[in-house]
Amino acid sequence: MQTTPLLEIYGYSDKGITRKNNEDSFAALIQYGLFVIADGIGGHRAGKIASTKATDFFCMQIDKIMKKKFLPSPQKMAYFLLEALTKSNRFIYSMSLKEKELQGMGTTLSCVHIYKNYIICAHVGDSRIYLYRNGQLQQLSTDHTLAKENHGYSFSSPFKRGITQAVGVNWNISPQIAFHPLVLGDLLLLCSDGFSDYVSEEEIVKTLQITQSVKQQVITLIQNAKNNQSRDNITVMMIKIKEIAY
Repeated sequence: MQTTPLLEIYGYSDKGITRKNNEDSFAALIQYGLFVIADGIGGHRAGKIASTKATDFFCMQIDKIMKKKFLPSPQKMAYFLLEALTKSNRFIYSMSLKEKELQGMGTTLSCVHIYKNYIICAHVGDSRIYLYRNGQLQQLSTDHTLAKENHGYSFSSPFKRGITQAVGVNWNISPQIAFHPLVLGDLLLLCSDGFSDYVSEEEIVKTLQITQSVKQQVITLIQNAKNNQSRDNITVMMIKIKEIAY
């Protein structure tokens, strides 16, 4: 049985115009329809280690599950994503306790799993998952930030940008897990805040309305963020649904 639809995919990570290092990471297990983005916290070394190790560990957990002979239901697959994210969190947290330079490190992590005829999202932090469908852009993830959770009011926070959750900062996390039906022609966009903080939804829609390849759209969107003086690393990954599997 086919579980992954036909996809057009492109992702790119740019260190941006002010940063010397890139603490963002992204990964794709195309054979499973799994896409992950992470934005590290804790300084250039610790942040990059957190985002890279969390992404790799998360993908390894899903790879183990998908290599088994059974095909789980979408609901069971969502549970596996939650479990993999929880294990990734504790893996990074344990790493941070073993080395002084890594103490306090963490990372956002946002994942899209295109499974059968569903979009399954798993998310911690303020990286974002967008769905572009029929000319409309919808944010599927919810920002785990003080500003969001306090209706726009910002308070001090030990985390960068006032985020309230990050992988590896505490032993326990409460990830967002969500299901969405898949529609032919859907376009999914995963991005770090170095993009979403500097490119408005109106600008995103304007770019996506132009008929061009997914690769060219990603390149254009990243350039838009740089033109808008983004002061962070910029990562964008896009997935277009060209055929649905059942």
